[in-house]
Amino acid sequence: MFKATPYTPEFDGDLKHLKKRYPSLDEDLAVLTKALHVWLCVLGKAGQSYDDGYVIMSNYGANGCHLYKVKHMACASIPGKGSRTGLRVICAYWPESDTLEFIQLYFKADNDLENQGRVRNYVKTVLR
Repeated sequence: MFKATPYTPEFDGDLKHLKKRYPSLDEDLAVLTKALHVWLCVLGKAGQSYDDGYVIMSNYGANGCHLYKVKHMACASIPGKGSRTGLRVICAYWPESDTLEFIQLYFKADNDLENQGRVRNYVKTVLR
């Protein structure tokens, strides 16, 4: 597994808000973390997209990290949807420190796009 998987304070707020509707989110994030570990570390695909599941966000000019938008996060609390749920996750993988940091979690029906200001602010302020 990754050496660390911290949440930004904003992500903590997103998680707390969405756990009221989807109580399985903690377990779902653990499964997502394992899947990302396999993709990024075991298979060595950092900096690459995986079909439409994990999409690299290259337009933010991250300093040493790879930003990913997970477009289809599986959620056990949404029956019948499987991995095609409306949940989206924005995360940053830092290869040097083997860290996966979660930036934003949102439901597609609530927000059409990620909070671009939050992602840009993250890239500007976080240095490893």
